[in-house]
Amino acid sequence: MGGNITVRSIPGKGSTFTLTLPLEQGVVPQAKILPPVSAVNGTNGQEDLLPLHILVVDDDIMCRTIAERLLRKMVSSVMVADSLDNALWLANEQPLTSFCWI
Repeated sequence: MGGNITVRSIPGKGSTFTLTLPLEQGVVPQAKILPPVSAVNGTNGQEDLLPLHILVVDDDIMCRTIAERLLRKMVSSVMVADSLDNALWLANEQPLTSFCWI
């Protein structure tokens, strides 16, 4: 692969690690942004969602909120719980035959 690793250390002051790798010039990929399928088909977007039911369990409200917002754009059903007890209660209350726990 080639390259070089060097270490410069001064007692009582610290160390500097340097990694050098020979890399070839890359090519910038051309990105093409497509409109959502619902905009093309004229649907309300519900048909574009994956037919999955997700149960997110996390005690951190920020993690739950981020996961829920991301998943709602991808799957047909998202439930959130802040504890295992609440998640088990939700799982028992929902008429869904199967869902994924996250």
